[in-house]
Amino acid sequence: MKKQISITVYSTFVIMLIFFGCSTTPKTEKEQVQPTSIKSTVWDKNDSETISDSLILSALKADWKKNFSKKGKPIVVVGRIENKSGKDIDVSLLAKDIERSLINSGEVSFIADKPKREVIRTNRKNESDFPDNKKFKKYLKSLKADFFITGDINSNVDSSVVPIEKMYTMNLEIINAKNASVVWKGSQSLTK
Repeated sequence: MKKQISITVYSTFVIMLIFFGCSTTPKTEKEQVQPTSIKSTVWDKNDSETISDSLILSALKADWKKNFSKKGKPIVVVGRIENKSGKDIDVSLLAKDIERSLINSGEVSFIADKPKREVIRTNRKNESDFPDNKKFKKYLKSLKADFFITGDINSNVDSSVVPIEKMYTMNLEIINAKNASVVWKGSQSLTK
């Protein structure tokens, strides 16, 4: 009797082993996780492109452009962008990104003479470089442009949040080269 019970238990165990051992394993589908880009904590090339594109898009929708469009495409010169942030930001890259955004928009023209463009790039100026408004107007007239863009970038640190956030703000002005009046002002912020 004991032998029969042990054979029954043994055979039940073997049958269960075969039955469960041969069953297919449940398929688990792995969810594809999209790679997350690591947010940089310092200013980089992508930030320069993003903030320039955003500001120029906003500037080109403003009235200064609409009012001038009756005469054709305005000729624009990008002046100096000042770094007031205290951080290591390549302002020449910012100026080039602004130029790129403007050119790619197809809505403005730049001075076609390459040597003239290079002189302007190396001698970028803004209104604060001149002792009075008359000399600034004379400089603008010498550029043979309709509008002049100048600006600055600054930063602010918010240490009340963890992790600490840095907010970069770029300010641009578009100045009418004929009368040195500001025709558009805009700013764009980016938090890192």
